Amino acid sequence: MRALVPLLLLAAGSTAAQSLTWIDLSGDWRIIESDDPTFAQPGFDDSAWKTVALPGRRFFRGAVSTGVSEYFFWLRRTVELPAGLENRKLALTLGNLTENYEVYWNGSLLGGAGDFTVAHSQIARPRTFDLPAGASGRVTISIRGWVHGAIGPGYWRTDGIDSGPYVLTGAANAPRRAGEPLFDRLRAQTTPDLVSSTLLLLLALIILLVSLRQRRIELLWLALFDAAVAYRFLQAWLLIAPETAAWASYVILGPINRMIFLSFLLAALRIRARWLQAAAWIFTTLAYVRFDALRLTHLVVLSGVTVGLLGWAVWRRQERRREENAMLAAAAALFAAGFTVDILQYAGLTASAPIGPYRVELHAILTAVFSAALVLDLTRRLLTDSTEKLRLANELEAAREIQQLLLPAAETSTALYTAEAAYTPASEVGGDFHWSRAESDGSLLLVVGDVSGKGLRAAMLVSVAIGILQNEASKSPAAVLAALNRGLAGRARGGFVTCCCALFDADGKAVIASAGHPAPYCDGREIEAPPGLPLGIVPGAEYA
Repeated sequence: MRALVPLLLLAAGSTAAQSLTWIDLSGDWRIIESDDPTFAQPGFDDSAWKTVALPGRRFFRGAVSTGVSEYFFWLRRTVELPAGLENRKLALTLGNLTENYEVYWNGSLLGGAGDFTVAHSQIARPRTFDLPAGASGRVTISIRGWVHGAIGPGYWRTDGIDSGPYVLTGAANAPRRAGEPLFDRLRAQTTPDLVSSTLLLLLALIILLVSLRQRRIELLWLALFDAAVAYRFLQAWLLIAPETAAWASYVILGPINRMIFLSFLLAALRIRARWLQAAAWIFTTLAYVRFDALRLTHLVVLSGVTVGLLGWAVWRRQERRREENAMLAAAAALFAAGFTVDILQYAGLTASAPIGPYRVELHAILTAVFSAALVLDLTRRLLTDSTEKLRLANELEAAREIQQLLLPAAETSTALYTAEAAYTPASEVGGDFHWSRAESDGSLLLVVGDVSGKGLRAAMLVSVAIGILQNEASKSPAAVLAALNRGLAGRARGGFVTCCCALFDADGKAVIASAGHPAPYCDGREIEAPPGLPLGIVPGAEYA
C-alpha cells in the first residue's frame, strides 16, 4: 500500500503538468494565396508572406469583387515548445477558419476537413487534432486551405467570423467540444429559417391544392418554387452537413430554382416559349455541371431574360387581367429577392439582417411575404367565384322552376289520343322543349323543339317559344311554325331553333311540318317531311 502512494503522486503530478500545457496560437500567422507543397516544410522561408491575425474574419472573398470563384491559401506558424513535453500527449485545436483545409505538423500531414470539393465540404467549426508523440523544440504548423464561392458565406457558414480557439494543449484538456456552443448559437440564430421554411411549405401546399383544383400551371410552378426555397432554409436550421447540403442547394436547387422561376413567369404571363425554356435548361446544365466559368454568366443571362420578360409584361399592362397583375407583382418581388441574394453571395456578403439573437434572411422573408399575399389574393378570388357560382346556381334553379311551370303537363289526352312527355335537361335548364294542346274537335296538336346552345340563354328562348305557342290560335302546323319564326326572329342572337309540329286529326290522319328538325318516326320507320329553315334565321320564312 505504501508503494502505491509515490506512484499515485507521480501520476497526479504528470496529469497536473499536462493540464498546465496551454500554448496560445492566436495572433499573427503568415499567409499566402497560392499553392505549393513545399510550403508545408519546416525549412521553408515565409518571411516575404503577409501576416493575418487569427482568430478573425474568414477567408472567403466574393467572386464579383475578386474575379475568382475559388483559390488556395496557406497559413504558417512556428512555435517553440517548452522542455519536458517529449513524452506528453498533445493536441492542436484550430478555429473555424474555412470549410476545407489540411493541417501539417513539421511537414507531415496531420489531418483536415473536407477534400477540396464543394460536395464534400465540411461545416466550418473548431476542430482538435492529436499530435504525434515526441514533439519538442521548434515546430512548424502549416495549414493548406481551399475556398470556393459556392460555400461561402452560405446557409451553413458560421457568419463569416472565426472565433477560435487556436491553442496547443495537453490531449486531456484540449477543447474538443469547442464547436458545440458555436452550433447552439447558429441553431438559435437560424430559428427564423425554421419559421420561414415551415410557412413556405404550408404556402406551397395551399398553392398546389389550388393549382390542382383550378388547373393553373403557373400556380404549380409557384408551389414548386416555394417548396425549393423552403428546403434550402430548412437545411440552414438543421445544419445539414455540406456533403449533402452543398450538392443539393448549390449544384441542384440553385439552378433548378431559377428554371422553376422562369417557367412560373412564362406561365403567369401566358407566354408559350418552349424554345426559351429548352435553351435555358441546356445553358443551366452546361454552367453547373461542366463549365464553372459560366456560372456567373448564367446568373447574369438568366436574370437578363427575366428582367426582359417582366419589362415586356409591364409594357403590355393594359392587356392583362387583374389576376395577372397579382402574378406579375409576385414574380417581380421573388425575382428581386433571389437576384439580390445571388449577387450578395457572389460578392462575399450575406443577405441577412441580425434582429436580436436571430438572423433573418431577406430571401426567405420576401418569398414568404409575397407568396402569402398571392395566396390571400387567390383565396379572395376563390371566395368571390364561389359566391358568384352560388348566385348563378340560385338563378338557374329559379329558371328551372319557371321553365317547368311554362311547359305543359306531362300528359295531354283527347278522345282518341294520349301524348306523354318526359323532360330531363342535361343541366339545371335546357334548350329543348315540348308543347301540346287538345283541340275542341278531338284533334291533338304537338310541338317538339330544340334551341341551339345550352344554359340560361337557351332556356330564355324556350320561354319565348312557349309564350308564342300559348297565344297562337291556329292549329295548322305550317302556320304554327311561321308564327314561331316571326316571334323568334331577331332574338336568337346568332342562334336558331329547330322544331317539328304535328296535328293529329280526329279521323286518324296526321299533318306534319318541320323547321330543320330531325324527321319523326312512325312504327320504327322515318317519315319523310318537307324540309324547312330553322326558326329565327329568316323572318319571312314559310313552312309546308
